[in-house]
Amino acid sequence: MAEFAVPGKPKADTTTRAPRPADVARAPLHEGGSGLPGGIRADLERAFGADFSGVSVRGSGATGGVQGTARDEEVRIAPMDTAGYPREHRRLLAHEFAHVLQQRHGLQQQHGGAAPVGHGSTASLENEARQAADVVAAGGRASVSGAAPVGAAQHSELSETVRTAATKGAVFDALRSQPAEQRADPAVLREVRARFAQQPDDLWLAETIVRSGPEPLWSAADLTERSRRATGTHPWAAEAGNIAAGVVDPDPDVGTGRVAPRKIDPIPVYLFPGTEPDLRALIIGGVHGNEPEGREVVERLRAQLAKESAEGRPPRFTTILVPELIVATHHPYGERPAFETRLLPAGSARSKPGKVEPNRNLPFPGVSYQEARKLGAGGKPELETLPSDEHGNPIYSEKPRTPRDTSKFSTSSERMLPETRALLSLMERFNPQRIVSVHAHRLTKGVGDAPGVFVDPRGIDPRTGAVKDSAAVTADDALTTELMSRAVAYVPTSLRAGSFAGNAPRPGTSTSNVRYSTSAHGEGNSLGMYGPVPTSARQGATTITVEVPELTDKADLDQVVAAHAKAIDEIILRDGK
Repeated sequence: MAEFAVPGKPKADTTTRAPRPADVARAPLHEGGSGLPGGIRADLERAFGADFSGVSVRGSGATGGVQGTARDEEVRIAPMDTAGYPREHRRLLAHEFAHVLQQRHGLQQQHGGAAPVGHGSTASLENEARQAADVVAAGGRASVSGAAPVGAAQHSELSETVRTAATKGAVFDALRSQPAEQRADPAVLREVRARFAQQPDDLWLAETIVRSGPEPLWSAADLTERSRRATGTHPWAAEAGNIAAGVVDPDPDVGTGRVAPRKIDPIPVYLFPGTEPDLRALIIGGVHGNEPEGREVVERLRAQLAKESAEGRPPRFTTILVPELIVATHHPYGERPAFETRLLPAGSARSKPGKVEPNRNLPFPGVSYQEARKLGAGGKPELETLPSDEHGNPIYSEKPRTPRDTSKFSTSSERMLPETRALLSLMERFNPQRIVSVHAHRLTKGVGDAPGVFVDPRGIDPRTGAVKDSAAVTADDALTTELMSRAVAYVPTSLRAGSFAGNAPRPGTSTSNVRYSTSAHGEGNSLGMYGPVPTSARQGATTITVEVPELTDKADLDQVVAAHAKAIDEIILRDGK
């Protein structure tokens, strides 16, 4: 009987061992495979209490998962950076190294006289590996006790689902539902390619989901290709859309000496494929915690689009819906929350504790996310929402509204909130031509700052207010006027005056307008200011703000909410068709 040290690497012996597959194609990350870099290996050894110095890590080839024998322990994994394994792959590595330990335990059984097939079911072994990976990813110490068949490749349950699912739709849904570390199992890609070998569009869709996750997380280029394939020579069957994903903060707060970091959960978003490959629209609700009406409009729109798409009437624009951007202060629809709930705890967005107005927290118009981060890195405190000069230095006196992180302007912030970072990453990846942000507004008497439908047009210089592209301004005004007119038509006559008071003719004029009556808003940069101006990372978008009236009668409010949802669907997403 061979001598084995567990935990640790089994020592070589000359007695019977599990057979090693002779015909497995090997695709090493480095020639001959490699061990883990010392730092990551040390972390895994500390987390599992095991020696992994002899484990070889190879790129995925004909098989994936883990193979363990008495003399050769091997992890096969999707290609990684050959200069080192990025930390975002640690969960997957921990998952696969848990399987290494399971196979060591199976090998112990074999050489101890037990049956060489292991005692754990595939499901129980996979569940144990998943739980261990979660513990390790969180910085804890994991215990692995399962025993796996020696010499057999262990794959994830996801690969089995791909192989056995009754329909291709079930395959796509399963792939969308799993995190990146599960999709990265090379066995998943192998099963995808085997299942869809004769179906090029299905293969492309599945491979893209494996690589990038569910569609709301795709690049604009991939979404364009998806639409092109879906509407091409061999059109795809009608699909309901409503494809869900979570948008995350790309650069979570780390905190400072004076303030604690603020973390957010992924923000739910939903995608509906459109019929025109190059057209994209982003609809946002719940921008303030005290405005549930905005969330309700977007949720009504989501239900409409799901029904219409399933019936074969998808929108013209590929559409992403964000029903509730600010989920930290969720309030039920139909209630009137306190005004203070519109403000968010600043976390690291301020140099000292305080609260921030979330709709005045974007970078200066024309500044990309990465440019704002770079500007912030040079300041103290970090000045991400300030404009800068040609040398990248912040300009404190710039117009229209420079933020200040002082007690005088208590809800302004010179750094971005987590929600702002998540929104900007979505905007730059999706690159929409149209943006609609749905808010709520108190009822007011007379003309002025009031409910209605408004536009911040493209083609206007954000620093001077001068018109630089009159055609873009005219087009945006016309589209918004059409949206406002369609919403008015759907609102009962008795509710129209209050619901669109902000669009009433200005004194001395006789025509409705779709511009805000005043620019006397708080400091900082709103989405309306930021969205229309192109940056180095995205195009300028027609940016419309819908202000739903804060009605106390829920039946009346339902009618206005439904009218706005229907009008956005018809005018913004279908161009009135």
